[in-house]
Amino acid sequence: MAIGSDVLTPGCVYQLDCLAGLERLPADSVDLVFADPPFNIGYDYDVYDDRRAAEDYLEWCRKWMQQIARVLGEHGTFWLAIGDEFAAELKLIAQRDCGFHCRSWVIWYYTFGVHCVRGFARSHTHLFHFVQDPEHFTFEAENPALRVPSARQLVYRDRRANPRGRLPDNTWILRPQDVPEGFSEDQDVWYYARVAGTFKEREGFHGCQMPEQLLGRIIRTSSRPDDLVVDPFAGSGTTLVVAKKLGRRFLGFDISPEYVTRATERIEAAAVGDPLDGPADPAWAAPPTQKGKPLRSAIPPDELTQLWQLVAKALKGIDGECPANRVLVDVETRRAFEAALQESAAKKVAPHEWQPLLLAQAALEDWPTSAQGDGEATPGDADAGYEGGIPVTWREFPWWDAVEIAVQQVETEFARPLPEILLDPKLAQRFDAAATTFGAPKQAKQAVRWAGLDFCRQSGRLADAAGSGAPGPRLPAAVPLSSAASAIDAAELVWRLAVVHSRAQTPLFVALVEPQCWRPWLKRLEEAPGWHRREASSIQWCEVPPKSHALVGRLVETLRPALNSPRWRGGGRRVLWDTPPLYT
Repeated sequence: MAIGSDVLTPGCVYQLDCLAGLERLPADSVDLVFADPPFNIGYDYDVYDDRRAAEDYLEWCRKWMQQIARVLGEHGTFWLAIGDEFAAELKLIAQRDCGFHCRSWVIWYYTFGVHCVRGFARSHTHLFHFVQDPEHFTFEAENPALRVPSARQLVYRDRRANPRGRLPDNTWILRPQDVPEGFSEDQDVWYYARVAGTFKEREGFHGCQMPEQLLGRIIRTSSRPDDLVVDPFAGSGTTLVVAKKLGRRFLGFDISPEYVTRATERIEAAAVGDPLDGPADPAWAAPPTQKGKPLRSAIPPDELTQLWQLVAKALKGIDGECPANRVLVDVETRRAFEAALQESAAKKVAPHEWQPLLLAQAALEDWPTSAQGDGEATPGDADAGYEGGIPVTWREFPWWDAVEIAVQQVETEFARPLPEILLDPKLAQRFDAAATTFGAPKQAKQAVRWAGLDFCRQSGRLADAAGSGAPGPRLPAAVPLSSAASAIDAAELVWRLAVVHSRAQTPLFVALVEPQCWRPWLKRLEEAPGWHRREASSIQWCEVPPKSHALVGRLVETLRPALNSPRWRGGGRRVLWDTPPLYT
């Protein structure tokens, strides 16, 4: 991107030297930096000279790492990828001269290493995990997308195994498929195939391309949605592409005009919620050399039938007939359900045994129609009487935009559909917090969850309608948010199709706004912390017929805004989650 002002806008790759770019970032403004600098081994870049004197190279690295220390926030994280030649020196410089603390020294072990004529082929890269504060830093241990399969899952299909797997260890490894009972490919030696020249993932214009899944693990581990991710050596743009797909803000630098152009094209072609290229888990994607012990069925058919009966009995024992969806939404109902289930069972039933059955039941049942309380609310009523297990539909919920954004963020972050996320209390709280950040009141937690489930229920049908119609209407030029409220008559009873843009004029959100919601929604855009963080600054809109929801899907497909759910795209047929089944 061309350089206009002193302010660097997220969402761009700038043609700048890493030092010049980092110096223009404010102090304490970045959440995560991933740096994959030149290794100083004579690689043939199109602009950079990779044959510097050792002392010159190390001094240069010291300078840009000191800048990284300056721009990182107090709880920020710095990941460094480097080769054998200078790994030890750079680790020492980062700790001694830049004040970083090393949390892990990870080895990325890859297949398709470059062949050497008079030596062993290199098949690894060093990944240093540095933090500013050794006691307080982002590490998303509860994220199921970071979990790895255990030997109990891979080899024995042991029913005691946690279906979500476990966190990686710090143990050495041989070839992961050959020794699953003794090692794991996901320990401090990470096993991912290098992006070789024949791979479909290969972009072709940059010889040092990182796998998207590798960057996905780092970004998911060390940042959260809307955090700012910076890559001072953007190269092929993989870090920034993955950051965009995972719903982060991002920016990068590179001195090569060609790399900047090509990386920008990659970024523009990506969208939030797009699957990452490459297999998410090498152990599930690659076969073992020897088959090992035979797998056995996780749950025999007769026991599965008994489990179904136990789940149905436990649901009937709550208020006569409790909807399965209510167990997902209400903490107290979940506790009552689990107590009833365990009381009826002859032996303790593990969560990963009953949860898939409850999810299946929730998917089969009609949307609940009974309500405790009036369920009525106005857009400005923060309390609304929503608590107590009241089923709330997505479009009738005054904070529908916050609900959709929360669904998009947690489903993208955790690589699981919302109903499964709500079964985990800690992940469900992340959903609640995301909705609150974009304006939903804390008092309406249950209503937010009901509305989220209803959005997932409706989105496929709405997206199907979006894909079957003509293109949406043309929108007029954007106006600043501050003047949008006064630009129209609030009493005018019309529906509006609107697109919110950031300060960088990138589309953030497409919305269909009902007449009575227009002014409260605009106020939310100006006041909610999530919109501030995304730098919402202008809006386009036009009048449309009532309930023209299909138009949202058409614009989402065209604009790929950062905050809309990918469920709008492809009629619900889009593959969002590529994870091993809970059991087979």
